[in-house]
This record gives sequence, structure tokens and C-alpha cells, in this order.
Amino acid sequence: WNRAQEYLAEAVRKSPSDASLRDRWATALFLSDRKSTAYEQFDIAFHQAPDLNPPEVSMAAVAASQGEYETAENWYAKAAKAHPQHAATHLEWSATLMLQDRAEDAQEHIKRAQELGLSTPQVWMYEGLIARQLQDSRTAERAFRRVLEKYPNNREATYHLIRALDDSN
Repeated sequence: WNRAQEYLAEAVRKSPSDASLRDRWATALFLSDRKSTAYEQFDIAFHQAPDLNPPEVSMAAVAASQGEYETAENWYAKAAKAHPQHAATHLEWSATLMLQDRAEDAQEHIKRAQELGLSTPQVWMYEGLIARQLQDSRTAERAFRRVLEKYPNNREATYHLIRALDDSN
């Protein structure tokens, strides 16, 4: 990760206003075990481009990708406190909980994301996957059908819809 981090650091020096590039550099910093610097760069990127995730969510997502679930949950809790109206915090948190087979907890966060106005095919996919984990075939079927109404060629939604239909029989 050090080589990637050095490459991205140079790229950011050349294009300091490129928030997505800075976000990638922060990820490499985290993976190079330079977490405090990673947080600073995620924060700068978020302030440059507020459509990116808040820095706490980014820190949590990278921690979760490394299997550091306790660290991830601590960062998600900080994000929820610092950015209470940021729906993607709960979307990302629910994904991390699903990876741990914690469907009930994931369901709470997907519902919170929806309460905050997030209604996207990704939310519907998560809703369906959580419902399948909870053996709620009807909710799963409804969620996957919603995805397929928007994206008829979505193979993952098709697969899970078929599984949900099979589960209900």
C-alpha cells in the first residue's frame, strides 16, 4: 500500500482540488496504517465534495473492508452522531452488519436510511438481502422487483428474486 499511497500523494499534489483523487489517497493512507492522516484527507475531500461520504463513514468502510468490524462500528457511530441527517451513513453501516450476518441490526439501519429519504436501487437490494436473511420472502420479493423495475437487466436482483420466490414455496 505504501507504493500506491506515494503515487496518489503525488497525484494529489498535482491536482489538490480533485476530491475523489484525495479520497483514494486517504484510502491508501489508511491501508498503509497512517490512519490519522487518512482521516484528515477524507475530511478535506468531504469538504471539497460534500457528495462524498463523511470522513467517519469512509474510515468505517475501509476498516470493514479489512475485517476490522469493531473499529468500523465505532466509526459508524461517530458518523451517525456527527452527521445525523446523512442517510448513506446508515446504508454503509447496514452493509457492514450484513457481512457479519447481523440482519436485524442491518434492518434498523436500512430503515433509518429510508427515513432520511434514501430510496435507490442499492437501498432496495440491501432491503431484499436483509429480508432474505430474515426469511421474509414477501419483503425480499417486493424489494428485488423494485430494483428490476428500474434496472431490468440486473442479474444480481434477478438471481435473488428467483431465490426469494423459491424460498416462499
